[in-house]
Amino acid sequence: MQVRARLSTQAIPVYRNVMSDKDEKQARLAQALRENLRRRKAQAREIKTDQEPSSARSDTHQSPNE
Repeated sequence: MQVRARLSTQAIPVYRNVMSDKDEKQARLAQALRENLRRRKAQAREIKTDQEPSSARSDTHQSPNE
């Protein structure tokens, strides 16, 4: 009689990749750059909307020749 191997019901530990100091520094820098870019884009949108005249903010866009 053959004995079937059963799958273990024990939890198998999952090992995370250990990041080196250089990799961690690079990941922090990348995150900081993304946050900085989001912040600058938000500031640029605020400045753009503050400088637009009220007629340019309307939903109907007219060409200057009309």
